[in-house]
Amino acid sequence: GKKQWYQRRVRGRVIIGNVSKYIPADQRDKHSDQFTYKWLLYVRTPPGDPALETFVSKVVVKLDPSYIPNDIIELTEAPFEVRRRGWGEFPVQLKLFFGHDDREVDVTHHLTLDTTFSGVQTPGSETIVDIEFGCYQNEMPRNRISDIKRTNARTVPANVDLSKS
Repeated sequence: GKKQWYQRRVRGRVIIGNVSKYIPADQRDKHSDQFTYKWLLYVRTPPGDPALETFVSKVVVKLDPSYIPNDIIELTEAPFEVRRRGWGEFPVQLKLFFGHDDREVDVTHHLTLDTTFSGVQTPGSETIVDIEFGCYQNEMPRNRISDIKRTNARTVPANVDLSKS
């Protein structure tokens, strides 16, 4: 007969991306003028897909050690976004948690900044993760990331505006 799932099956595409904006020297805060960029990291699903919070319960973001003691951010509701000022690119470590069993997937996204110094909001890169887990009766549970792609950002959420931060 037909196999039955003994736990909730999760399948979905998650997009982790960032946008940045170069801050010209004459517009920088006098107390933090080493920060040459504003940036925003986002975690979401593609347009038209179910909202991220329908299958992701929490996202833990670990930034570069230069952000210590504020380098670990726990996001528990939408929008799953982190806004900061900074001066360089770095790999961001993320843990995506699914549902109440705290099943998790680790992903690295490379924060990419505007290298043209244009002063306008610029898409960085995106990391696209296709996730599937769950299992049938009498099978070992599986937990896999079926695909990770890194692309230039093309699906920046429409409501992202770094000029207001």
